[in-house]
Amino acid sequence: MAQPISSSELAELWQQQAGVLEALAATRCDSPEDCVQEAFIRLAATIPPPRDPVAWLYQVVRNRSLNALRASVRRRNLTANLADSLAPPVAQAPDAELQERQTHHALRDALLRL
Repeated sequence: MAQPISSSELAELWQQQAGVLEALAATRCDSPEDCVQEAFIRLAATIPPPRDPVAWLYQVVRNRSLNALRASVRRRNLTANLADSLAPPVAQAPDAELQERQTHHALRDALLRL
């Protein structure tokens, strides 16, 4: 019967690879530590363990960081769309138009910070 990867192997892989994996994930997402931790948790639960755990970890971290990036872009786009839809119509007078634009930008920036 197949066994999960041993805790000593996991610890050794963590020591050798976690920093590089976090650097890889950091090029794509804002939460690289989470991507790496999730990959190691998944590795610990994979039975039988992959033949090449290092390559497997790189692939999982790459995929998780790309998913996190996509989710972040979707959130930003939804927030920007919401800010655009909440902005009142632009007034005809130049001063009012400028004030409306400033209000719109302030609202959008506030929503993006959320």
